Amino acid sequence: MIINSLKVWLSNNPTSHHPSDEKRFYTFVKCVGRYGRGKNYRKIMIKTLAEKGFETDFIIQRTELFDILTDFNKTEI
Repeated sequence: MIINSLKVWLSNNPTSHHPSDEKRFYTFVKCVGRYGRGKNYRKIMIKTLAEKGFETDFIIQRTELFDILTDFNKTEI
């Protein structure tokens, strides 16, 4: 499910910043938070983005947002 959500996000236009593309990224991050035990999906995301030829600035920006959102998901109420 996690890798599938990563593929869905990347198969569209992730650099467009269109609300639908942002939602697909958030879905990926939420899947990581919910199901991502035992693997470092942050590294998987970075490696996949680099392999697909995305610019370094985009990778850094998405990694920072990934970190913020995963930390938020871990916050206790």
